Amino acid sequence: MRNLFLYGSLMIAMAAVPCNARTSSGSEGSLKLGMVSGRPVVEGIFLNGQGPLRFLLDTGAQTNQVDERIARKFGLAPTFRTAMGTAAGEVLVEGGRVAEVTLGPATAAKQEFLFTGLEGVHTLASNIQGVLGQEFLSHFDYLLDFAGHRLVIGGGAPDGGKRVGLNLVDGRPTVETDRGKLVLDSGTESAILFGSGGAGQGGRMVTASGSAAVSAVQRLKVRIAGREYVTSAASVARVSPQEDGLLPASLFHAVYVSNSEKYLVLDPAPEAKR
Repeated sequence: MRNLFLYGSLMIAMAAVPCNARTSSGSEGSLKLGMVSGRPVVEGIFLNGQGPLRFLLDTGAQTNQVDERIARKFGLAPTFRTAMGTAAGEVLVEGGRVAEVTLGPATAAKQEFLFTGLEGVHTLASNIQGVLGQEFLSHFDYLLDFAGHRLVIGGGAPDGGKRVGLNLVDGRPTVETDRGKLVLDSGTESAILFGSGGAGQGGRMVTASGSAAVSAVQRLKVRIAGREYVTSAASVARVSPQEDGLLPASLFHAVYVSNSEKYLVLDPAPEAKR
């Protein structure tokens, strides 16, 4: 089994801080969505008006990250240290708050960022400069259109697809499946099952906090909202009692997330234009 790169399911224990978020007049914007090894990347991010930057868009990450070199360049001072945890364990990192983060029509204030070396992300692409997680994403309704290579922020729900409730674990969206409750994670290209014995060749999973041994599950079949999907997968020891694993968001051709009304639309009609 080849090594897996998994950046999602990043969990941080921090006190909640109010965040002011808004979309600009017109309330909708379509942005180009790049794909790097099955993971969405967006450009045009500004931190306190400084940028533009290129970030990984990670629905499975609880918080944001920025390359520590960018943090120093932009004068972002660390104000706390915390444990950053993934399926591979925990590491201590420094972080701080950014007064304003802007992506297209979306702006959020008082955003938490971890300042890291992004070693794992740079194994995907050396020019990715940070990660946008649920700290930012949870304040907006948006469409991740993998097939159309676009991110649409704001606007109404697309037509078609399967609407399911938006249930959160540590602030991250989950999907009910016949394999249990899986975190919808755009930071992984393969499903990760927790606490199940894998039958297959072993390998290593690379995460934001290190690496861990995994066991491959070839052509995993998973049933979601009455439909069967097939994906590559791996199994690791259980790391959380609240979830049963991670589900790659790119398994769907598109996903609409309504944070305002608490639902997801899986595989909306491709012809729906925003």
